[in-house]
Amino acid sequence: KVMKIDIQQNQGFEYLYGLPIDWDKKQMLSFGELTETILQIHSEAKSSAIRAVNRYATIRNYIIGFYIVEYEQKGNDRAVYGDRLLKRLVESIDVRGINETLLKNCRRFYVLYPQIKYFLTREKSPTISDFSEFESSAIDIVANLSFSHIVEIMTVEDSLARVFYETECSKCCWSVKELRRQISTNLCNVLIELKNNEFKHSDLSQLNAYVSYFKRKRNDLIQNNWRNF
Repeated sequence: KVMKIDIQQNQGFEYLYGLPIDWDKKQMLSFGELTETILQIHSEAKSSAIRAVNRYATIRNYIIGFYIVEYEQKGNDRAVYGDRLLKRLVESIDVRGINETLLKNCRRFYVLYPQIKYFLTREKSPTISDFSEFESSAIDIVANLSFSHIVEIMTVEDSLARVFYETECSKCCWSVKELRRQISTNLCNVLIELKNNEFKHSDLSQLNAYVSYFKRKRNDLIQNNWRNF
């Protein structure tokens, strides 16, 4: 059974379609105002459409990953395909844009982000990890990151570092290229050291930036860690 998805169900039409505030009460006073209003509506609608496409593409890829993992674990004839499963899938589906790289990323996406499944199915997670306080919410990931951003973030092995890049990418509106650069320069090195309680950096401004980040996520936990600095 395919899951039905409506991530905007609790948001108003103005937000959903990028309408100006109180659009139905505005009076056009001049040709210039009319021009600016039409341009605004066009720009907002275009941006909303792009965001909607990105969101549904992300959810599509997550569900594809779910089905792949389920088949690999429980498929009746999974032994027939073995390591060639993704290659055979691509050949069988034969749709432009569906390739082995995408399917691998979909599978990894599903494995790394279990919170999205519980969001989509409205189930409660049965387990709580030691670092669940630093787990990005499913809605933040789906609504604020494109799948191209997520693919870059998934190259980071450390779970806390991934949370950092998820948060900063969303907050700073990094392009995929900028995100890739930040990851390649190991921007999150101090964050990883925080996880291990090892502080070796002399760059206090950078350290303070990471501390501020953690405070936003779980202030009480950060205060406890800060006492050990």
